[in-house]
Amino acid sequence: MCPNWTQNEDDPDTVHSGQRQILPTAEGQVRPMTKLEPQEQQEVWLTAVELAGGKVPTGRIVKDVVQGIMERTQVPNTYQIGSDY
Repeated sequence: MCPNWTQNEDDPDTVHSGQRQILPTAEGQVRPMTKLEPQEQQEVWLTAVELAGGKVPTGRIVKDVVQGIMERTQVPNTYQIGSDY
């Protein structure tokens, strides 16, 4: 399972370290991103690679980045406990 944005080597937006493209190497790096839209998945991967110092990030790094994005985009609950509406 590899997102489309990681398959095109000529795409200038893909992640490269020197001449080598950095792609997930384990299912645990990809699974946390399945909850997100493709554009958000790309943002997560780019951020995770940056946090990993330009290397393949661990699943934990990817999961932390996903969690940050989900918290950032979460719709606030305007209802209070005990509210009738």
